[in-house]
Amino acid sequence: MSEMKAENRKATRKKVKFTDSIFFIIVIMILLYVGVCSSLVKLVVMLIDPLLVSGGVSEALIFIIENYLVRIIPFIGIILFTGLVKGNRFIYNSFAMNYENNGFKALFLGLLIGFFMNGVCVLAAVIHGDIKLSFGFTLSQLPIILFALVCVFIQSASEEMWYRGFLYERIHANYPLWLAIIMSGLIFGFGHMFNNGVSILAVINIMVIGLAFAMAKWQSRSIWLVFGIHTGWNFMQNFFFGLPNSGVVSVVSVFGLDAVNTSGKLFYDTTFGIEGAVSLLIIGLLLALVSFALAFKSGRLAELRERSCQPTNKA
Repeated sequence: MSEMKAENRKATRKKVKFTDSIFFIIVIMILLYVGVCSSLVKLVVMLIDPLLVSGGVSEALIFIIENYLVRIIPFIGIILFTGLVKGNRFIYNSFAMNYENNGFKALFLGLLIGFFMNGVCVLAAVIHGDIKLSFGFTLSQLPIILFALVCVFIQSASEEMWYRGFLYERIHANYPLWLAIIMSGLIFGFGHMFNNGVSILAVINIMVIGLAFAMAKWQSRSIWLVFGIHTGWNFMQNFFFGLPNSGVVSVVSVFGLDAVNTSGKLFYDTTFGIEGAVSLLIIGLLLALVSFALAFKSGRLAELRERSCQPTNKA
């Protein structure tokens, strides 16, 4: 029996082409997403910044455009890459509203989960005395806050389409699901290594949250749920509580951080914010465990050992 299993494993390995290897998939993603898309984003920001400033655009609007709206470049990039390359067409199809459990219901549920996760982490920091917040919202700021929500969705969805879309699905097509989940989390963490003020704990936290997002996608069968969770987290953090989002602080928010009375303790990092503290690690592990428990309850754990039947080897 063991010899038969060994032969099956050998046969499976032979079927995986070089272009379907994990190494190739990761390199392609780094070149396209980090190399091409990120470089284009930086170039566009450099070109439009003088135009926005000279045009009298408010500082808050410039912040939203340059940190979130320009992320429409990798958003469009992944749509084109998966839609035009025949071997990636199944990934493009997985973004559609009518694919499995995708839809506005999943998106709205994800937003609520993201709001809750970030709210719990911020509440822990406030109760522990790590941060103090002050309310500074006026009704005149409502349009720009709503515009920020739309732009945060573009930024968050674009990241998810690359990490939990392309990377996750391409690996899962030829390898066990558990490997796709783990690799999407690890590469997600590495992708944030050069953010402002990042720490070792922050990278570990983001790896864990990336793994949790992949678990949530698997359990729910909906990348739209993860669009919502990611959007809800980033929006609450940057534009509701006024805290750093991956090291970047918004100039407009419902609440504002009292920087004078902020200290780097257990639940808050003075440079990287909540994402550099132990709270994100805890909430990320909780999301992963809940997703695992729900999958266990529905009898789907065997899927972790399976590969996808999606056709990725066709020219």
